[in-house]
This record gives sequence, C-alpha cells and structure tokens, in this order.
Amino acid sequence: LGTPISDPVHLKIPLPEPIPGGGWHAQVIYIDHFGNLSTNIDLSHLRSAKEVLVKIKGKQIAGLLSAFGESPAGTLIALINSSGSLDISVVNGSAARSLNAVVCDSLDVFIRN
Repeated sequence: LGTPISDPVHLKIPLPEPIPGGGWHAQVIYIDHFGNLSTNIDLSHLRSAKEVLVKIKGKQIAGLLSAFGESPAGTLIALINSSGSLDISVVNGSAARSLNAVVCDSLDVFIRN
C-alpha cells in the first residue's frame, strides 16, 4: 500500500528513568490531533502499581481512569491508551493546549505498590 521505501528511519524513543522511592521520570513522545499527550510510560512500568500520581507542568493527576467518561468535561486525566501507553488528556478538550505542552516535555509518574 503506497510507494515502497528503501531507507526507513528507525526512531529511538527515550526510555523512562527510575525515580528513587518508586516511579519514573518520563517524556511526552507524541501529541495527537485531539491534544492528548502520549508518553514513554507503558503498562510494564505500572503493572505492580496500586496507586499512581502523575506530575506534569505544575499539575498533579491522582490515579488512572479507564475511560474519558469517568470524569466531567475539562478535567485533566491520565489513562492507558489503546496501544498500552500512558496518556495525559483533558476530557472534551486538549491537554496540549491546557498545559502548553510540547513533545519532549518531562513528567514524573510516582507509584505505590
């Protein structure tokens, strides 16, 4: 499907770094057209977590949601996307615009087991 390419570029996605005491220092690696921030944190980083606290751009998000509909419009949320990565979103809005966020911005994800 499409024109064949002979020189594909392999992107190196940065790995999250452990935070002493439990958690990860991570990065925004992609922003979709809705303004959702995809991070380099995936389920393998959060498997044993009983509680999750995300800190990004001076804001805190306590816990992970399963769906956007679990919070009212305008709420800043964290959830696992369909690819298994941690996303930061605003219900019916744009997290990128709300946080003035760009690719490579950092965030901290604290976990309690």
